Amino acid sequence: MNKKIILSLLLVLLVAISVSAVSAEAVDDVIDDAGIDVVAEVDDAGTADDTVLADGEEKTGDDIQTAIDNAEDGGEIDLGENQVYNVADGKIFNITKKVTIKGNNVIIKASGASQGGSGALFIANVAGTGFDGITFINTDGHKSYGQQVSGYAIQLAIENGLVNNCAFIDWGSGVYGRGAAFCNITNSYFNGSSEKVTNGGTKEYGTKAINLMGSHDITVTGCTFEGQVLDGISIASNSGNNIMTDNTFIDNCYAIYFGGASTQGCVIANNTFIRCGYCEDADGNVIFKDLPVISTQKAANGYIIADNTIEATEGSIFIKAESGNTAHGYPSSIGDIKITGNTLTVAEGANPESITFVYLFSNQGALNPYAPIDISGNNIAEGVTPVTVWYADWGSVDEPVIPAADKVATSINIKDVSTSTKKITIELVDVNGEVQAGKEISYSINGGETKTAETDADGLLTIDVTEDGVVALAFAGDDKLKATETSINFAATAVKTNPTITASAMTATAKVAKYYSITLKDSTGKALVGEQV
Repeated sequence: MNKKIILSLLLVLLVAISVSAVSAEAVDDVIDDAGIDVVAEVDDAGTADDTVLADGEEKTGDDIQTAIDNAEDGGEIDLGENQVYNVADGKIFNITKKVTIKGNNVIIKASGASQGGSGALFIANVAGTGFDGITFINTDGHKSYGQQVSGYAIQLAIENGLVNNCAFIDWGSGVYGRGAAFCNITNSYFNGSSEKVTNGGTKEYGTKAINLMGSHDITVTGCTFEGQVLDGISIASNSGNNIMTDNTFIDNCYAIYFGGASTQGCVIANNTFIRCGYCEDADGNVIFKDLPVISTQKAANGYIIADNTIEATEGSIFIKAESGNTAHGYPSSIGDIKITGNTLTVAEGANPESITFVYLFSNQGALNPYAPIDISGNNIAEGVTPVTVWYADWGSVDEPVIPAADKVATSINIKDVSTSTKKITIELVDVNGEVQAGKEISYSINGGETKTAETDADGLLTIDVTEDGVVALAFAGDDKLKATETSINFAATAVKTNPTITASAMTATAKVAKYYSITLKDSTGKALVGEQV
């Protein structure tokens, strides 16, 4: 038997949210009605359909197109109050002028699947275009896990775009940033579903509520992302400098997911994350409970995560960062990360010991950040693991095999050669330039007897060279240091020359007030001193 429920679609502005635990009642408060009451018919299976406004006149997409055609550049398109617009399948609105499309208690209904790869329901092509106070409903309906979700409501391929006080129901993406810049997405509501989640396996599919591709300097603030969306906010394809503040994420698979080369300059601050990081199948069974709430697996450099509030569920990981990820064909770097001022509490019934705050993972060799990773000043519930570090070559968590560390490269440097004292001084250092004291050096001269001696406290060793020739030096290495060797040609004996001096006469005709400069040289061309001329 059908029942009627009231769905709340627009949101009030969320300001300075600070919670230690959020109940179901608190979630209802977050999505409290801000002006649009929608009546939905709900069947016994719990599926909503035929959503209409309680009051108002229904119109079509042609009415929207007419309003766009008649609008002046830089003007507003007012879709009225308490209106429903039913858009025909396949219809898109290609906006080629700067306008703001606004409404009061207005719903636009369209099929995402009918777009057929055409781009989006609304395509903004001119800088400064905006949307305000509109609810966009995908008439394909809400999807269960495993079902395909399609369509973009708004595509921004512009600078200085605005999406404010809007709601996006059941879209593949509510807002798709395609090379957008300096845009603001504020005070809006998003939901959706997931089709395929693999937790680091093959490609994943589902709602990417805000989907930023090659977009930079985008600000997302005061928004709510609710339900099993694949990504609340997805950022990829060389995006950067994006700011996410004062948002609320509820029951998402991944709340914020970064693709390749997209974390530089990003800030995630003052947000609230409620029970994110898990995925349910169509029957409500949890198939993943350890999805990173914030995933920086494909890119992990140059970002700040600060002053957020997290309610963590069983087995969850708040932040996962990787180095050496080759998902985009080249190993990713890691470093210049600051995670501070965050507060993590544990959801009711969850085991704190199953929860990890930060998980650092190296796909190739040892973790080697190019700049510091600062994890400090966070308030984490007792029992939660603050930081886990794992290397891929250790095997599985259940059966780890941690290999011995690679030996450190070394070198023998020639510090001084004294032909007068017939001595050479060498220095043994590692690859980082650290001197190695007390290490045995072997040496020989011209392939003769091999002798050994140890470096002093400064890593130095001075050797007496008894004859001219090749001095070979070697360090055999030890359990931590690699072997190294070198050689030097030493010549201490001075070679005396006995130039032949041949007397010769020189005649010149002197002139008054003229001077002649004469140099007496030996047969090698060297000047002779103290000889009588």
